[in-house]
Amino acid sequence: MILSKLETISFSVGIIGIIFLPFSLSITQGFLYLASLLLLISLIFNKQKIHKFPIVFVVLYIWLYFISFFHNLSFKEMIQTEGKDIFLVMYFFWSYYFIQSSYQKKLLYFINLVFILFLLIGFISLFVPFRLSNLFYHLKYGFIFDGKIRAQHLIFSLDFLPIHWNLSQNTFPIGIYMPVGFSGTHLSFGAQISMITFYFLSLFYVELFNSNYKKKFILFIVSFYCLILLFFIQARSSIFGFSITFLTFFITMNNQLHKNVLYKKKIDNIYKSILFFIITIILLIAIAIIQSEAFREIFLQTIGLEKKHTDYQRILLWYTAIRVFFKNPIFGVGLNQFQNHVFQEILTIIQEKPLLWYPLYQTEIMHGHNDLIHFLVIGGIVAGIFYLMFFYTELKNIEIFLKHDSIIQIKRNPPIVFLYLPIFLLFAGLLQCYLLDDYTMQLFWILYGISVGMLNQNIHKKEE
Repeated sequence: MILSKLETISFSVGIIGIIFLPFSLSITQGFLYLASLLLLISLIFNKQKIHKFPIVFVVLYIWLYFISFFHNLSFKEMIQTEGKDIFLVMYFFWSYYFIQSSYQKKLLYFINLVFILFLLIGFISLFVPFRLSNLFYHLKYGFIFDGKIRAQHLIFSLDFLPIHWNLSQNTFPIGIYMPVGFSGTHLSFGAQISMITFYFLSLFYVELFNSNYKKKFILFIVSFYCLILLFFIQARSSIFGFSITFLTFFITMNNQLHKNVLYKKKIDNIYKSILFFIITIILLIAIAIIQSEAFREIFLQTIGLEKKHTDYQRILLWYTAIRVFFKNPIFGVGLNQFQNHVFQEILTIIQEKPLLWYPLYQTEIMHGHNDLIHFLVIGGIVAGIFYLMFFYTELKNIEIFLKHDSIIQIKRNPPIVFLYLPIFLLFAGLLQCYLLDDYTMQLFWILYGISVGMLNQNIHKKEE
């Protein structure tokens, strides 16, 4: 009786954390950590096991802690920022369990509610000149922006409108701003919206082969809005990861559809419609680029071809980080030591190549801007191997999914498409350290746990 109540409390506490996903990192983490701990206690006393778990990810961090002890780093140094990222995997454990329980419908209801909140926040964030994460600060101190409190980046102003923002006796134009939601940065918000966009766009693609026109229309509108929002967020790393993920989903589903006689007849007509839509969009973009200099700048900036950019800094950072790795190829430099060792290496490079001192001085070196390179630096070749093994083992879930009537599984359990999310992390992580970003990883672990739980449940049902 007590253990049953403990499970109920765990679910209720976790749902509070889920609801705060779009708003507050600390509140979400506080409630979900507590919920996961309560669930763990319940499972230990009931002697229940979790059948699928990203064990390689855990092993990766065990190795990082081990080599950090080897480098004589204190526990306080290890647990800061990078070291605590391992605990986010508890969210996987929580969502994986409850999606296979009697709470499944309630959990999915709140997940869909959270998606709506994310998209609504994105819409609001498109038009306001201040960052929503700083709203309470502004309400207390006014809408004054300085080095500590930054305004949102204005993409373009709507000058034809005879109105403007008047905040704390400061005037700001009405226009389209780069949305960051409550995440604080467009990179984190871009990753969150990318995962949600993949979900709706994948469901829209599958729904094209069904006759429910109302559902098709709704999914098209939502997907199209998500793509527009993603375009204005301009997080190129997450857009790249999203594109590869959806392309993989499209190819694998295409193979599945060709095997089904019911869908095979519809494929050619639907592909013609998709091709027509893509060509139309390309033509509209081309016309907008030719007619509007402002749109041309936005488009080039989104795909990384703007006139003024700092992309060269990542090349310099990767070059410097790889030099640090070659100096510590086996044991790396330890948790939270990336910045210190890269800075020391920069000083060495400046002595070798003095003309590089200014661009190196301007380069952000807090993390590697590439997950693989970052883990190679802090954990050596062993960490790099574990990192790649994590994706290899998790991508096998997609292989299992495709062997068991994947189209039918998507119809019955739409969130199962999140089995493809490791692809997003892998490719988006080539341009940014998303495994170190709590905003990205907490949503990832929850959604991925749900999809793996659904896969496990479906397999057991077939075996029975």
